[in-house]
Amino acid sequence: MQTKSLRVLCYGAGAIGTYIGVSLAHCGYSVGFLEMPSAAEELRSKGLTLDFGVYAGELGSPIHLDASRVKLFTSLEEAVRGGTEGSPTFDVLLFALKSFDTERAMEEMRSLKGLLPPVLCLQNGVENEDKLATVLGADRVIAD
Repeated sequence: MQTKSLRVLCYGAGAIGTYIGVSLAHCGYSVGFLEMPSAAEELRSKGLTLDFGVYAGELGSPIHLDASRVKLFTSLEEAVRGGTEGSPTFDVLLFALKSFDTERAMEEMRSLKGLLPPVLCLQNGVENEDKLATVLGADRVIAD
């Protein structure tokens, strides 16, 4: 399968991040996942699986991706500094963390905001986009 040009970094490989990231990787997009070291190690050893559960009849069989099909990172700095000089590593960052992890993540993002691609917040809640915009600038957060 030919890789498509959009490069996506999923910040979080929980239910939402995995659903979107695995779906995009399955369709040929370049996808990276940013996770805590213990979770990243498990993903490296087991890969990622998108299981449709009771909807399998409508949506199809589970999709399993070997970890070699995606990039796995344990720090945001590692993910965004991986590109060549002047070349961004990713075109969009999908922010898919649990809301209680937002503050910690924003501190890491604050120091690297000049290197970050636009951020699309996929979290539940109504205040997270505003929090991200306060740290990164409204022009860096895809909202509305």
